[in-house]
Amino acid sequence: MHSLRLKGIARLWLASGLALAALSLAACGGDDGGGAVTGDVARGEAAVNSRACKSCHGDDLSGKPDELLDPNHADTKSYSSNLTPDVATGLGDWTDEDVDLALRTGKDDVNDEMCAPMPIYRTMSAQESADIIAYLRSIPPVSKVVMESACPSQ
Repeated sequence: MHSLRLKGIARLWLASGLALAALSLAACGGDDGGGAVTGDVARGEAAVNSRACKSCHGDDLSGKPDELLDPNHADTKSYSSNLTPDVATGLGDWTDEDVDLALRTGKDDVNDEMCAPMPIYRTMSAQESADIIAYLRSIPPVSKVVMESACPSQ
């Protein structure tokens, strides 16, 4: 009888430990079991600020009307995109995978190259990308049309 009680307690400790590990992983933005990484809004905001995204995309991340110059490509006409979750003019109809690919490969939602001076963050972790996406999904949508970029020689 005593042996059965100890086995039950051991199972309870094991189950508790597994539950705590799962909660810790979720709280830290870990894998959700399906291979996707869960983003954290606060970390995403910190990443957006540390990468100075607002310097080009504006304080509300809805883009700016000014042309962004690329001294290496005279034919480039580049404008900062609306990164808010507005469906008509922002990233509202982009999937998380679309945004991740834009950040980490420089390809937009239709697989076109994004124009410089938009950096490509090839070494950005999946976690940081997920955090940025979570933050972008959390900000208010702003309906703002920004000129389409063109960069034929890039």
